[in-house]
Amino acid sequence: MDWKNKLINFWSGRYGADSLGNALFIVSIVLAAVNIFARSLALQVICFCVLILAAIRVFSRNTAARKKENELFMKLFGAVKKKWNLLVRRFRERKTHCFRTCPNCKTVLHLPKRKGKHTVCCPCCKHEFSVHVWIL
Repeated sequence: MDWKNKLINFWSGRYGADSLGNALFIVSIVLAAVNIFARSLALQVICFCVLILAAIRVFSRNTAARKKENELFMKLFGAVKKKWNLLVRRFRERKTHCFRTCPNCKTVLHLPKRKGKHTVCCPCCKHEFSVHVWIL
C-alpha cells in the first residue's frame, strides 16, 4: 500500500485550510479554554459546533463557495486588523510622532511631533491643510 498516493488522492479536490478555517479553530480553542472554568454545556456545544464547522470547511470539495467565504472574512477581518495595527502604532510612537487625518481623502498621516502650527501636504491627494500640534 502506498500511503503517500492514498493521501494525495484523498486531498485532491478538497479545499484545505485557510484564514477563516484557522480563525474558527482558534475560536474553538478559546471557547474550550473558557469552558474549563465555566463548565457550561451550552458553551461546550458551541465549541464543538465551531470545531465541526472548521473541519467541514477543510474537507469540503466546494472550493468556490469556501473561497468566497474566506474572501468575505478577509475583507472584514482586514479592516479590523488595519485599525488595530494603526492603534498599536499610534501608541508605540506617541512620544515622537502625531497622527492626523487628511480632511480631503481621510488618509491617516504620520507626522513628526513638533510643537506649533504647521502646513501639511497630503501625499495621496496633494491637499494642503493646517495642523496644530500640542506637546503634553
